[in-house]
Amino acid sequence: MSGTESPGGTPGEPGANPQGQPGQGHPGQGQPGQGRPGQYPPPPAGQPGQYPPPPAQPGHPGQYPPAGGSPYPPQGPQHGAPPGPPPGPWGQGQPPGGPPPSGSGNNKTLWIILAGVAAFLVLAMILVVAIVVVSGDDDPAATGGTTNGKAKSQPAAVKAYLSAVAEGDAKKALSLAAVQPLDKDFLTDEMLEESAETAKITNIKVSDVANEYTSSVPATFQLGDQTVTENFSVTKSGDDWKMAEVGSTMDFTNMRKNTLPLMLNGKQVEVDKVTLFPGAYTLSTGSDNITYGTTGQLTVKGASDYLSTSDLTPTLSPEGEKAFVAAVKASAAACLAKKDLSPANCPNRAGNGGFRIEKPTIKWTKRGGTNPFANLQPRLDYESPNIAEVRPSLMLTVRANCSSPTGRCESLTYSGKSATVDMLKEPLVVRWVD
Repeated sequence: MSGTESPGGTPGEPGANPQGQPGQGHPGQGQPGQGRPGQYPPPPAGQPGQYPPPPAQPGHPGQYPPAGGSPYPPQGPQHGAPPGPPPGPWGQGQPPGGPPPSGSGNNKTLWIILAGVAAFLVLAMILVVAIVVVSGDDDPAATGGTTNGKAKSQPAAVKAYLSAVAEGDAKKALSLAAVQPLDKDFLTDEMLEESAETAKITNIKVSDVANEYTSSVPATFQLGDQTVTENFSVTKSGDDWKMAEVGSTMDFTNMRKNTLPLMLNGKQVEVDKVTLFPGAYTLSTGSDNITYGTTGQLTVKGASDYLSTSDLTPTLSPEGEKAFVAAVKASAAACLAKKDLSPANCPNRAGNGGFRIEKPTIKWTKRGGTNPFANLQPRLDYESPNIAEVRPSLMLTVRANCSSPTGRCESLTYSGKSATVDMLKEPLVVRWVD
């Protein structure tokens, strides 16, 4: 084809070759300005690229009419405009029924790519937001002013510490300590979980401090139904603030000297001093018969706490007292049934008065018609608080056949013995001691 020919028209265009062959006729046929609709005129000399190139024809794929030896550069739609043919009959659009401009396919692809990128960015932002919401560690508002678990101010350190304890996160609470405690046996999630069942820490409020040099931070929180006000010491560690110490050291030395087991939230205490996080703890002996105090509750508020044993004195529980009284009554009844003037390990004892006693005829009875076990008030031994004891008022009479002139002997006696029971041993065994 010569350099002045134009590609043939597409099917359906005036003058197009039905077989898709190049336009036939004179060489000038199909030139711009000849009244051939649907053809693109070449750009004026010296002004290349003023008109969009026509699409490739079926018989000449990818061929564009030259102008001055240079192909026409394709032009797409203006930025922001929807893809489609521009209006106008001369080089500014395709006549009805013709193919779309060559740039429309590229524009459509571009829009698809942009839509995909936008969707990806939206999903990425949703994922980032979800991670931040779930973790919460990087949100200063959610962590009391901490970033990545590091406190940037004194109040932030105290708030993060108390929040970690309230949430039962021992590892996080320990990470806020400037110096790790030597004893961590009771600084565990399990201990915090048990304490929360007794009394939860809620409504944490930490006050602002005067300046960047302040090392004591006041705070309040609810421990169950009790309001706790405490000052917490902090220290600067690099660019961050940490707790000067975590937990409180409780000294159980005096309590461990006795013969009672000591359990803290169900865990055996095997050392004299124990470090505990703020919270409510339960001391127990491992037996239902003896408790530490009436409730066994130990409240730890802060580092300034110390162990007060006045409210944790070993005490017979109501169940223990009931079991003790029942054991003493049963033992006394068994002793009074014995055919002996001085049965072993019994409160009843009498002499024979110099007469020969016929043992099968011995009979012990209580005097006065009173119940000596009605108002028993047993107590635990001070040195050995596993032992409960009581001295019942037993007024007794013993009768028997004997070698007296009348053939009968009778003696009035009073028991001064005490009943003692080791309340940690089952079954309970009563020992009668002077």
